[in-house]
Amino acid sequence: MRTGAPQIPRKGLPMYSIPQIAPSNLRRSPASFLSTRKSLAWLDELADAYPHERFTRSRSDSFSAKECNSYASTILRAKRAGEDPDAALEDHFCGASFHYTWSEYVRPDLETFLEQHGKRDTAKWTDAIRYEWEERAADADRSRASDLFDSHDRCELLFALTPTAGLEDHLIYSHKPWSEPAELSISPDLQFALNQIGYSINEFRRMSGNQHEATEKLHAKRPRRNPIVSQEKLTSIIANACSSMFNFYLFAIVPITDLIKIDLSKPMTISPCWLASMNPLTGTFFEEPLDVPITIEPGDGHLLTGDEVAYSPDDICGLYRPHFHARLENLEPQAGQISK
Repeated sequence: MRTGAPQIPRKGLPMYSIPQIAPSNLRRSPASFLSTRKSLAWLDELADAYPHERFTRSRSDSFSAKECNSYASTILRAKRAGEDPDAALEDHFCGASFHYTWSEYVRPDLETFLEQHGKRDTAKWTDAIRYEWEERAADADRSRASDLFDSHDRCELLFALTPTAGLEDHLIYSHKPWSEPAELSISPDLQFALNQIGYSINEFRRMSGNQHEATEKLHAKRPRRNPIVSQEKLTSIIANACSSMFNFYLFAIVPITDLIKIDLSKPMTISPCWLASMNPLTGTFFEEPLDVPITIEPGDGHLLTGDEVAYSPDDICGLYRPHFHARLENLEPQAGQISK
């Protein structure tokens, strides 16, 4: 579990400063002072002058590719369940301790302030004030675990072109030990994927010469959108699948901050994007770039991260990651991306 950087912001002030306490109140006992109305305002000023943030990013913070995939998976699982991603991320991160801010900043300045005003037994005052400050500082803390991520923290994003999330249940098979368009099994899973890519089964048969009978009766379906890759690229993706079974995926490496902001119930645009064949069990992967950005809707497939498959594309191929950098946003589709 990572620890949030133990920092507190300066809020534009040149230095921290203990709010003034009237001499008459300093002559009281700590308990007596804290029972007054004026102490409430003073404590609020103290918490404002010495804020505490549980989650602040240090310039030296960096996350590995595997860590980013894991954090992204946590975010995505929370979103699917309708839960708060920040709350889920706290399982990965331990926020900065209030003890650090208190012992390094608040208490030393408070002791100096009290000594300057003639108080010898400062411990009674600091002990009484500590938890009052901590309670107010906690109430004022607006930091979240997601604040630890920057735009360069990226995860592998996969959008499986399958009718359900069970990837193994929707593998596309070849009649041969290798994969080629003419030998693919004509199945509902192939039809679903081709429909998302922009081709009908009949168009695929014509372009590939595939003459195999369908595994079951297939109802004619209009392609979901205009083709997102050329026939040549689709042939290349299938022929280079390096496996007799695979799924089709959309693929990109996107900022975790994009995933945090995304609304899974609305259309999502990935730009740029790649179409890939991948065997999620044995670890094979081949991709071609899409001709245009793509806008997907919840019923088009299932969003995954590299942490949710046995082998991520980067694990399989050792990708040059900047080549696959993209953005994920809730944008309306561009003309030609979705069939009317």
